[in-house]
Amino acid sequence: METDACGYEPTDVSPSLLGILAAGMLAFLAVGPLCLSFVYPAALDRAAVMGFAVEKGPRLQTDSGGDLSSLHQNEERRLTSYGWVDSTRNITHIPIGRAMSLIERQGLPGWSKP
Repeated sequence: METDACGYEPTDVSPSLLGILAAGMLAFLAVGPLCLSFVYPAALDRAAVMGFAVEKGPRLQTDSGGDLSSLHQNEERRLTSYGWVDSTRNITHIPIGRAMSLIERQGLPGWSKP
């Protein structure tokens, strides 16, 4: 078998083959989403897919200072009061100062006593 000494491929791809491949790719890109929308029609409803209702317009925070102070008040109330976390399983929360004194006195399970 005789080899060509030119050092490159002497033949090119047929332009008609390139055109057929390009047309096939465009047809796939156009028809593929349509076929998927027929197979999975619920996927077109973004609210159903995401699990929440889509609201019109942006959700704006109208009183950021008030919201922040309300958050701090709720945190402070939670850190300084007794209350139920889960009443069915008898789990409560206690004030943080009381919890720290109990840990100081009793220690933590699995840790050496102070």
